[in-house]
Amino acid sequence: MERDGATMMASVVKMLERSGSELEAYQHKMNEDRQKMEEYLEELKLEMGRALSELRKISSNENAINPSTAEKLKERYEILKKALGDTAEKSSEEWHAILLGVRKQLTGILSDLSKESTYTHQAAALQDRVHMLRMKLDMFKIRFRLGAMDIRDAVQQRRAQFDKRISKLKKLTQQKGKDVEAQYSHFRKEMAEAYKHLSKAFATK
Repeated sequence: MERDGATMMASVVKMLERSGSELEAYQHKMNEDRQKMEEYLEELKLEMGRALSELRKISSNENAINPSTAEKLKERYEILKKALGDTAEKSSEEWHAILLGVRKQLTGILSDLSKESTYTHQAAALQDRVHMLRMKLDMFKIRFRLGAMDIRDAVQQRRAQFDKRISKLKKLTQQKGKDVEAQYSHFRKEMAEAYKHLSKAFATK
C-alpha cells in the first residue's frame, strides 16, 4: 500500500510538472500567434469534449470514485454537454456567458473531487485536466478582453513559487514510515496549493 501510494503521488507530481510546461507553451502561443478568438474557442471546445469523455467514464467507474460523487459528476456532465452542444452561431458576449457557466461547473467538479475520502489515479488525472481547462478559460478571457498576455517579471516570480511547491511535493513522495492516510491528506493539501500557484502564474493578469 505504501509503495503504491508513493508511486501514485509521484505520478501526480509529474502531471503537475507537465501541466506547468503546457500552460507556459499555451501562453507563448496566445502571445505570438495571430489566431482569432473563434479559433481559440474551437480549440477549447475540442479539449472540453475530451474532458467530458473522461468525466463520463470516471462517473461510471465504481472503483475510481465514490457513488455520491459519481452522481454529482453525472449531473455536471449533462449540464456541460448541453452547454457545449449548441453549435449555432453566437456573439462574443453570448460565448462569454456560456464559458462563465462552464467555468462554474468545472469549479464544481474540482470541489466534488476534493471531498473524496479516497484518492485514485483516475480521479487525480481528471482533476488535473479540469484544473488545466479552467486555467485555459481564464487565459482565454484575459487574452481577448485585455489584450496580450505579456510575460512579466511577476509571472516568472509566480512560476518560481510553483516550482518550489513541486519540490516540496517531491520530498513528500520520498518520505518513509509515515501513516499512509496522514501522508495522503498532507499531499493533497500541498497539491491544492500547487494548483493555486500555477493559476496565479498563468491565469491571472
